Amino acid sequence: MNKTSESQASKNRILNFGLAVPALLLVVIALFALLEIILTLAAPVIASSAADSVRGHYAMVTLRNLWLIFGGMLSLGAIIYSLDRLFKRSAQVSTRVFFLRLLAVELIIIGLQLVLA
Repeated sequence: MNKTSESQASKNRILNFGLAVPALLLVVIALFALLEIILTLAAPVIASSAADSVRGHYAMVTLRNLWLIFGGMLSLGAIIYSLDRLFKRSAQVSTRVFFLRLLAVELIIIGLQLVLA
């Protein structure tokens, strides 16, 4: 490799690691933002279908717990895949595109939660 390609690869690595940090932190925030969106959308349906408030409360708790289990697994999978991609392809531009897309999706989810809540 010549000096310019080594310099470009170093810049790509630094930029990709810089994008990875907020993207990986926002995965957890997006998990809870999606939880709030789901609970906000499900609350009227559960309230209208539950015969009493106790059943409605248990239905909301069950929904929350199921989301935390399955959404947590999805979030953990996204974090593991992102870290794997970051450490195996840290100098590639495709990794930067991946993290930019991940950030965009997370910011859309968080923005949607702010709009709905």
